[in-house]
Amino acid sequence: MTAVIIIFNLFFCLALALYLRRRIDRSLQSGSAREEIRSLVAAFNAQADRNILILEERIKEARILTAACDKRILAIRGLMKKSAPLNPEKIPAVPRINIEPVAGYFEAKAEASFGNMNPEEKIIYLHGKKYSPARIAKTLRRSIDEINYYISASQVLASQDTEK
Repeated sequence: MTAVIIIFNLFFCLALALYLRRRIDRSLQSGSAREEIRSLVAAFNAQADRNILILEERIKEARILTAACDKRILAIRGLMKKSAPLNPEKIPAVPRINIEPVAGYFEAKAEASFGNMNPEEKIIYLHGKKYSPARIAKTLRRSIDEINYYISASQVLASQDTEK
């Protein structure tokens, strides 16, 4: 009977050892998983910090560029106010051209009819052809502000001519 109790105790100790070994292995595995998760979170946080720093630098650069552009716009507006109005003798008569509904044809026909006109005359000519300022700017590769300036200057000159 004592042999049976000893054998039973041996089996019980063996089962307990196996059970504890499995528990220890699981806790070690979950510990390694936790460490891996911690390292992934740390890497993610480091990458997020780098991205935030990059974005902050780009925002600073954008603010600097915006301020420089604002200064240039103010300088251009000041120059536009100081510049002399257009000479009415330089404003060409608007010749008639046929408008065909083919994409790009009108721009090509208008470009071909410019001849030796200066940029201001081209703007007045295209405005007389009912081009929008945006379309004139795109055709002549100029800024919309510049186009609007020349259009308003030509209108002032035209109103001065009608008063005389």
